[in-house]
Amino acid sequence: MKNLKTEFIFLIITIFAGLVGFASNTGSAKGNEKGNSLYPTPYPTVYPPPIVGVGLAPEYQGSFSTPGEMKTFQINLYNIGGLGSDTYDLTLSTVWPVTLYAANGSTLLTDTDSDGAVDTGSMSQGSSVVITAKVAIPIGAIVGDANTATITATSSLDVSVSKTATLQAAVPAPFAQTYIDETDGAMSLELIQPDIQVVKKASADGYYGDGMAVTAAPNGNFVYVWSKGRCLDILCSIYINEIEYTLLDHSGNTVRAVGKLTDHSGATNYTDDFPSSVAVASNGTIGIIWARYLYNSSTLQLNYNIYFATLDGAGNLTSGPTNLTNNDVWGMYADSDIPRFESPTIAASDDNHFILSWEEYIPSYNPPYININNIWYTTCDTAGSIVFPPTALTSDDGSHSPVLNSLASGNAILTWYSSVGLNYGTPTYAVLNSSGAVSKTATTLGVGYIYQTPDAVQMLNGKVAVAWPTFTGIQYSILNSSYVLEAGPISASGPVSQEGYSLSVTSDPSDHVIMTWRGVHLNKTLLYALGDSTGAFITLPMVYKTSLTGIYTGSNAPYTKFGDVPLNYWSASWIERLYNAGITGGCTAIPLNYCPTNQVTRAQMAIFLVRAMHGVAFVPPTATGVFSDVPVGSFGADFIEQLAADSITSGCGGGKYCPGASVTRAQMAIFLVRAMHGIAFVPPTATGIFSDVPVGSFGADFIEQLAADSITSGCGAGIYCPSTTVKRDSMAVFLVRAFNLP
Repeated sequence: MKNLKTEFIFLIITIFAGLVGFASNTGSAKGNEKGNSLYPTPYPTVYPPPIVGVGLAPEYQGSFSTPGEMKTFQINLYNIGGLGSDTYDLTLSTVWPVTLYAANGSTLLTDTDSDGAVDTGSMSQGSSVVITAKVAIPIGAIVGDANTATITATSSLDVSVSKTATLQAAVPAPFAQTYIDETDGAMSLELIQPDIQVVKKASADGYYGDGMAVTAAPNGNFVYVWSKGRCLDILCSIYINEIEYTLLDHSGNTVRAVGKLTDHSGATNYTDDFPSSVAVASNGTIGIIWARYLYNSSTLQLNYNIYFATLDGAGNLTSGPTNLTNNDVWGMYADSDIPRFESPTIAASDDNHFILSWEEYIPSYNPPYININNIWYTTCDTAGSIVFPPTALTSDDGSHSPVLNSLASGNAILTWYSSVGLNYGTPTYAVLNSSGAVSKTATTLGVGYIYQTPDAVQMLNGKVAVAWPTFTGIQYSILNSSYVLEAGPISASGPVSQEGYSLSVTSDPSDHVIMTWRGVHLNKTLLYALGDSTGAFITLPMVYKTSLTGIYTGSNAPYTKFGDVPLNYWSASWIERLYNAGITGGCTAIPLNYCPTNQVTRAQMAIFLVRAMHGVAFVPPTATGVFSDVPVGSFGADFIEQLAADSITSGCGGGKYCPGASVTRAQMAIFLVRAMHGIAFVPPTATGIFSDVPVGSFGADFIEQLAADSITSGCGAGIYCPSTTVKRDSMAVFLVRAFNLP
C-alpha cells in the first residue's frame, strides 16, 4: 500500500499545477524508504525528490485595444518548487513593444542576477509576485492589427524548467455585443469601435436574464430582448419565464426602460417563454419570435408552441402575441409523437416583411426510436398578418436549429445543420423570399460534423459569410451574391483549444466578417475573430473578454460609428473612412451623428480640404480677418484663411468668402482638382463629356478633370448636375477618393 502522505503530496502538486500552470524538473531519483509497522507492505515507499517549479496564472490573456493605447496585463508568478529560493528570468517574444514592471506598474523589472535577462529577483519557496506587462499599441494601428506577446519565466536553478504566458491585443472592427458577466449579473451591451470600447448596462446588477438577442434599428437604436424567470409564490410552485425588452440609443443610453412583452402573473401552469429572436424592418417595425413551453404539474403533461409579436419603433405593441403553430396537443415527457416546437428565429426583409422559422421535433420512445426533426417557416407583414402560411421546408426528419439572417431583394438566408444519413452535422443553407418562395434550395457547405448551427451575414458588397465554431476555433465560408459557395470553409484555431458556443456573426461598412462566441471551458471567456469577404482571416481567434466567475453571450449586431448612418446606408463605408482618417468628427457629438443629407457649406468644405491636404495633426494659424464675412474666431475661420493661403480659393467675390453658402458640384470640382494637383495645374480644355456641362461653362475644365481622375462619373444618365449642391454623404465619397484615404 502506498504511503498516504506521499499520495497527498502528489495530489496537492497536481491540483496546484492544474490551477496555475506548472513546470518542473521531474527526473527520477531514489527517495527515502520507510516501512509502515501498522500496515506492512511488500513495496518500498519512494518519496518524490525536491523539484524546481514555476507557475503562471493566467496563462493566457487577451483584450481589445485602441491605437496609441498602453494596454496593461498582470500575471501572477509562483515559486512552486521545493529547492528554496529561485530567480526567474523573463524573456519576451513580441512585435509590439512590451515593457515589464512590478505589481505597481511603475517600477521597471531589472536583471538582478546580472545574467543578461530581466528577472523577478529572488523569490522564496512558496512565494508569488505580480508582473505587470504593458503593451504599446502603435499610433498608426488599424482595424485587424493584432499582436501576440509571450513571456517565458525560466528557473535559474534549472534552465530546463520554464513556463510561458501569452498576451494578445487587437484593434477590433466595430460591433455591439450582448453578454452577462456573473460577476455583476447585469444585462450588458458592449459597444465596440476601433478607437473606444464602452460597456453599457441595460438592467440593474443581479438581473440574470437569459436567451439574449440584439439587433440594430435603422434609426441607430438597439432592440435588446431576453427571457427572465421568476416564481409566482413563495414556494415557487409555479415558475415562469417572460419575454422582456428594452430600447437603447446609438450610445447605449436607455430610450425605453426594460418592460415585459409577455406577462404570466396569472399563470396556473409552469410557463416558459424562451428563447427569443428579434429583427427590425426598414420602416422601424420590430418583430420578436419565441417558443412557449407549458407544463401541467397535475397531469405531468407538456405543450409547445411558437409565438410572434410586432412593436412600433418606440417599443409599443402593435400586434400579437400570435400563436403561429396552434398546437393543442399535450403529452407526458416520455410520450412519443408529441410535437415540440423550438429554435425560433426571425429576419426582416428589405421590403418590410418578416421571415420566421422554427424546428418541429417529434420524439420517439418506441422501437425503432427514430426522432423527427424538420424545419418550418412562414412570412408576415409588419402589421403582423401572415403573408405565407406556416410550411415545412424540410422533410428529411434530420434538420436542426434554424437561424435566419436578412439578405437583399426581399430574401433571407436560413442556415441549419443536418443529421441525415452519413451527413450528420453538415452545415446547410437555403434562401427564402418574403413572399414564401424558396429562392435557393437546401445546399450544403461541404464539410463534416459540426455541433452548432452556422450564423450568416450579408456584406455591403453582396457576398455572404457563413460561420460556425469548432472544437479548436472557428470556420467560415463565403457565398457570392448569387449565394453560391465562393471560398472556404476556412479554419483558424484559437489560443485555447476548447469548444465554442453561441456564435454570432455580423459585418461592418468595410465588409469585414466579425465573429464572436463563448468559450465553453469554465464558461469564462468571450472570443473574437475577424475575416474579410475573400475568406481570409485578418485577426485570428482570440479571447477579448474574461470573467472571474462566468460569462454568457447572446448575439452581436452591427455598430456603425454614426447613429444616423446605418450599415446599409449607400455611403456608410466612405463616411466611416472619412471619420477614421480624422477628417470629420460628425455634425453632433452627443449623440454622435454625421447628418449625411445636410448640404456642405463652404466653411465645412474648408475644414475638410485643409485636413485632407495637410493632415489631421495640422493646426492652421489663427485667422486675421482676411474675409469681411469671416470674423476672427468664427466657425472654420482658421481653416478658411489657410485654404486661401494655399491658393485654393480667393473667396466668393467682393472680399467675402460666403462661409454659410452651400457648395455646388461645379465649385467642388474646382476645390478638389486644385487641392489634388496644385494651384499651378491647368486642366485640359473640356470636350463636353457631360451633356449638362457645355464647353466653356463655369468649372467645365475642372469637372472633366475630376472625371479623368476617376473621382466622379457624374450624377447619372451622362450628366454631372453642376449646380446641384453637395450633401455630406456625397462629400465623403469625393474626399476619400480624391485623397485615397484608408
